[in-house]
Amino acid sequence: MTMENQVISSAANSQNVEHRGLVGRVEELTTRLQHSLNDVDTAKRDREDLMTTYRMVIQERASLEHTVREVCIIHVGGTRCVPSSTDNNMKIYARITLTVEFIRTCIFLFLFYV
Repeated sequence: MTMENQVISSAANSQNVEHRGLVGRVEELTTRLQHSLNDVDTAKRDREDLMTTYRMVIQERASLEHTVREVCIIHVGGTRCVPSSTDNNMKIYARITLTVEFIRTCIFLFLFYV
């Protein structure tokens, strides 16, 4: 009987050790999952901040474009007004800048979520 008790006790101890190991692993995975969820929330907030800033930049650009268009009118003769090439150059430069910033933002978001 004593031998059987020792075998049963040994088996129970090994199962207890295995159970504690599994519980520890579950706790570790739960902690890692919580950290990952916090990182996702932070990324969402950062993305919203980035999008808000991007919208503000677009509004500012539109405002500046309008101002530049008004400033860069050249008077030809008495009554004719012709937009100067500076206005057109500013539009082209703004378009290129906006495109580059958009591409950078897309790359940043892609790399951030991958």
